[in-house]
Amino acid sequence: MDRRTPDEVVTLLKAGSPDSFLRDFALSLTNAATAEQWRSWAFEVLTASQHRTNGSIASSGVSLQTNEVPTFLPNPSSLVGTAVILGDHTNSYINLRWGGHDTFYGVMVGTLSFRAPKGNNLLINVAPGIYVYLTTAGSP
Repeated sequence: MDRRTPDEVVTLLKAGSPDSFLRDFALSLTNAATAEQWRSWAFEVLTASQHRTNGSIASSGVSLQTNEVPTFLPNPSSLVGTAVILGDHTNSYINLRWGGHDTFYGVMVGTLSFRAPKGNNLLINVAPGIYVYLTTAGSP
């Protein structure tokens, strides 16, 4: 997974293409675990979160508990944010985020039918239910 500091990410993005950066990030995710492992992990966390919140829908999300961070994530201490967004079966997902300053990137993982919300500067569908994104200051 990504072990770069926010400053290193910004430098890389300025030096090259954001598309290339995001494709490399997507590759690091698929090297860490298969798409099915990512979705299975997300399903377990989403199910547990629905039990903790009595099934209520939380559009703003709740943070992952430490024991819910995927075991296949090589450097979880580099995460700058996590969220569990509860909705119905097509819009519940988990967001893992890295970065800092005005540039953030991450992965959104849901079920096979999950479709990422619009609004990110750059979004790539890695596999059904799994999206990587890059958001910079001024993006919608």
